[in-house]
Amino acid sequence: NALSPFQQQGLVLFNGLGQCSACHIPPLFSDGTFRNIGIRPVAEDIGRQSVTGDPADRGKFKVPSLRNAGLRDRLFHPGGLTDLNLVLNFYNGGGNVADNQDPLIVPLGLNQQQRNQIVAFITGGLTDARVANELPPFDRPLLASENPVPNPALVGTSVVGSGGFAPVIIARSPPAAGVPGLKLGIASGLGGASARLVISLPNAAGLGGGAHSPTRPTLKSVHMVLNGSGPGEGYQTYHLTLPPWLSGSGQVIQAQWLVNDPAAPGGVAKSRIAELTVF
Repeated sequence: NALSPFQQQGLVLFNGLGQCSACHIPPLFSDGTFRNIGIRPVAEDIGRQSVTGDPADRGKFKVPSLRNAGLRDRLFHPGGLTDLNLVLNFYNGGGNVADNQDPLIVPLGLNQQQRNQIVAFITGGLTDARVANELPPFDRPLLASENPVPNPALVGTSVVGSGGFAPVIIARSPPAAGVPGLKLGIASGLGGASARLVISLPNAAGLGGGAHSPTRPTLKSVHMVLNGSGPGEGYQTYHLTLPPWLSGSGQVIQAQWLVNDPAAPGGVAKSRIAELTVF
């Protein structure tokens, strides 16, 4: 009952074709060998030969496991095929590039239903539901690049100083509760000038013109002298450790650099405000 009848037929075909079962051997569904399947010209990538120096290894790459292959959207070593149906079409045609192609890669003569059955076996029979649903032990945190809402995010506008340069706040890592060493940098400031990094909760005094509130205190105000010399050459980095009470996931903090600059309105050039969400 592990496989549907359609998937079972795909398994029969998979095992009956030496081209499939010779390389993709259970339980890993890979034999660990290196083969040239004719997917890419050797002149573009010599593959295993770059390691061994043996011309007989030109264009060879390691046979991948088929476990969870149905979850992938980039297949073969160049990543050019986007689903298993295209893979079966490739194998059914006997490859594309003949130079040093493995002798197992020959036209298969499978009709469309047979190709569909093999794909159904791989996607249905070799996909671990825990991997598909990212459940333990295959769970993982959301990557910053996958977050639809940028964290950190830059808001507001900067204030230009000497030479037409506005200070740029560098905030690339979201703050993790209890993890020390969050880096907040500045670039393009007035080199050698005195600067202040203000870190607060939203609407606290010093950021965005909000009024100070006892429930929204300024977390830290740090005075530093910028490295570099001259307009646009100032830079510095501050390592922030969040206070113990700021440990709630989802709490937003804001940071902004203020640079003493006689050419700026009011004598202060300002970076944009970085909004960082604690996780």
